[in-house]
Amino acid sequence: MSEVDFKSHLNTLIESKMEKDKNLWEESERHWKEIIDRTFLFDRIETEVAALRKLAKQELITFFNRHIRIGAPKRKVLSV
Repeated sequence: MSEVDFKSHLNTLIESKMEKDKNLWEESERHWKEIIDRTFLFDRIETEVAALRKLAKQELITFFNRHIRIGAPKRKVLSV
């Protein structure tokens, strides 16, 4: 994947995360999930977007090679 494609996908992900809640129900569900999970990160979206803005393609490749790739030294099972 080229650097341009990577940035395009990253920007699309950021845009989808920054999308406003469509109604009050969605917003309250998001907040209640934080309360039920006892994480209380009500600014989770802003924090994730800030981290995504700093993400470089090479960092993602390095993470993949260390943690996900078959035969990686610190391989963990990834379930999506």
